[in-house]
Amino acid sequence: MDEQWDVVVIGAGMAGVTYARTVHDAGMRVLLLERARGVGGRMATRRSGTAAWDHGAQYFTVTHPDFHTLVTDWVDDGLAAIWPGRICSWDGEALRSSSPAIRYVGVPGMTALCKAMCAPLPHLLHCEVGSLEHDQAGWRIRGETRSWRAQRVVLAMPPQQAAALLPQAHALQRAVQLAEMLPTWSVLLRFAAALPLPAEGMFVNHEPLSWVANNSSKPGRPEGHDWVVHASSVWSAAHRDLPPGEVCEVLELALLDLCRQLAPAAEMPALLERHAHLWRHARPAQASQRAYLEGEDGLAVIGDWLQGGRVEGAFRSGVALARHHCGLIEDLIEPADSLNIGK
Repeated sequence: MDEQWDVVVIGAGMAGVTYARTVHDAGMRVLLLERARGVGGRMATRRSGTAAWDHGAQYFTVTHPDFHTLVTDWVDDGLAAIWPGRICSWDGEALRSSSPAIRYVGVPGMTALCKAMCAPLPHLLHCEVGSLEHDQAGWRIRGETRSWRAQRVVLAMPPQQAAALLPQAHALQRAVQLAEMLPTWSVLLRFAAALPLPAEGMFVNHEPLSWVANNSSKPGRPEGHDWVVHASSVWSAAHRDLPPGEVCEVLELALLDLCRQLAPAAEMPALLERHAHLWRHARPAQASQRAYLEGEDGLAVIGDWLQGGRVEGAFRSGVALARHHCGLIEDLIEPADSLNIGK
């Protein structure tokens, strides 16, 4: 017999975990399903031996007071910290200091935050959902080897993935199919010594790069010289089918060329290790004006892409739908303490 739940959430990134934790703390029976081997989505950390790289979301900022309350709790609990590194921008000609915004990171990696929020929740990893079926009793969620029943289903994922799971004629199909997401190639590099760059993070407006960061400079990271390089969305889209090894070569050379432009006399350190990962749905091409999408049949879609991307956008999307389902006003976000998020 199928397990019965009030809500089944598919996708354990920040939006899905925030929603699930909020309604769980409000008394609902919620099950969280994730097809990957860990939670976090693009708040991802890859490890190899003593090396570690945040290869998705690089940091997060805070603008909304409710998110600030939650982040303060994370900092107090040792789950997050301010990244004090110097951040600059480079356009191929001039180096400029970036905005003075306070940037936070998860500790010891970006995955730490979703892991902590997910700890008390019933959740399954390596769980691929094949189909959703609706009838008078609610929803049946079919996995590879088992299925579940729920009154509500929440898809916490990029729009292209949501479109693949939604029933073909569902009312939300058009909205998710129209949402465009841009890709990003991420290359992870470990060097034998420090790179001669004047900042710990750099926005690069010079193809093929868009961002480089000294991951080892973030609080709580292992010692070493671990760097993350992101390609631009334009370059990533044009080369999404390029083999990872070739992507590594191109972006490694671009990073070393950047070093030579900024420090012509410096000696380049030896490369010890490299990896590449393609985020096919890294960020939305356009911001939505809605925090979530919901049909009349109890199926809803959430995600950072509905709030312009970013970690805070994922949080706000998840909380907005959770408050709506808890009978609160969806346009206002309750302070995090009152919803016990992250506790």
